[in-house]
Amino acid sequence: MYIIHTLNCRSHMCACMVCMYVHTYAELQVLCRVGGAMASEGERRHDDALSVAALRRTLAATGLLRSGIAGRDEEDDRLLLLRFLRARKMDVAKAAAMWEAMIRWRDQMEEVLAAGAAGEFPLRPEEIQIAREFHPRGYHGVDKGGRPLYIELLGNSDPQKLLEAISLERYVAHRSAEAEHMQITRIPACSLAFGSRIEAQMVVIDVAGIGMKNFNASARQLLGAIQHVLGQFYPETLHSLYIINASRSFRFVWAWIRPFLDPATVARIHILGHDYTTTLLEVVDADQLPSFLGGKCTCPGDKGGCIWSDKGPWNDAAILERLGRLRPNKQTPPVMSSPLSTYSFSSKVLDLQQRISAAEAEHAHIKMLLKKVLSKQDEVLNMLQDLGVKQCRH
Repeated sequence: MYIIHTLNCRSHMCACMVCMYVHTYAELQVLCRVGGAMASEGERRHDDALSVAALRRTLAATGLLRSGIAGRDEEDDRLLLLRFLRARKMDVAKAAAMWEAMIRWRDQMEEVLAAGAAGEFPLRPEEIQIAREFHPRGYHGVDKGGRPLYIELLGNSDPQKLLEAISLERYVAHRSAEAEHMQITRIPACSLAFGSRIEAQMVVIDVAGIGMKNFNASARQLLGAIQHVLGQFYPETLHSLYIINASRSFRFVWAWIRPFLDPATVARIHILGHDYTTTLLEVVDADQLPSFLGGKCTCPGDKGGCIWSDKGPWNDAAILERLGRLRPNKQTPPVMSSPLSTYSFSSKVLDLQQRISAAEAEHAHIKMLLKKVLSKQDEVLNMLQDLGVKQCRH
């Protein structure tokens, strides 16, 4: 009975992992429309171009086509459309529906996303510290392909304590701002630094110490909310996922699930035990990999400091200047001290000024009408007096 219960827990854990960082099985099922592995690169590109053109026409016809969401030029726009198509197996209608949901979400989250693109995030400094304690994770360096490296110490997380201190809404808003920063700043910065276009990131999840606290109701709620944002609004941003310190039962469940998955999905997921360092160093240079993962980087602070350092091209002043994202303080990304960011405050001030101007104009119009009425006062009184006299005579 204990073995069955353990395997069920591990199955749930594996499912959560795949859903959280792969987002959906569907978005990794196939990377081209027809032909599978037999299709040539030229055929795949041709099919991609046709699908992107069809999706662009569909969105333009409904007024939903927008540019500049994921970068600076037309190629970034094309790749974003292609990501939505891949997430829906190149089905134009389904990709268009997914795109529409994304646009509506972006309209609702406009202020948060604009702040996130500039490196400003909703959580206050004290909340950042709480999040670091109960959900340790962060970006650190790049892999050998120039992609951002995201690291999460899942076994050290405690979703219930996290949500006791920070509301789910605020934390999901924070993660949404981070996702926007990844799409609009981190990945473009990596593209400039590496000299070729980067489209996705590498993820390392350390499951050492994982337990039932990681799969209670709070954990499922948190994972589900974050997965929804990443999977629905930032699809196809995962290049590879490395789950390290996986237990024997974890790997047993993975071996059982693996045959049911598409080869393209399996190729991106790597389940490793305690001897993971050699594998990670095959894809990440030692100076980019934190020492606690077997690399040579030792940024100052706890855990080598690497997981908090945010080391990467996205903090390089020259690259940020080329991207037009240069901030006054490039070493420490500014944190929104309240839900009203600088961007939010400025927009609200402008809106208030517009309302005041409108009210003043309306007030001036009313004063003019009153003045006209008062100027006709004698005439009106005489008319009323004449009317009264005539009624008396009758």
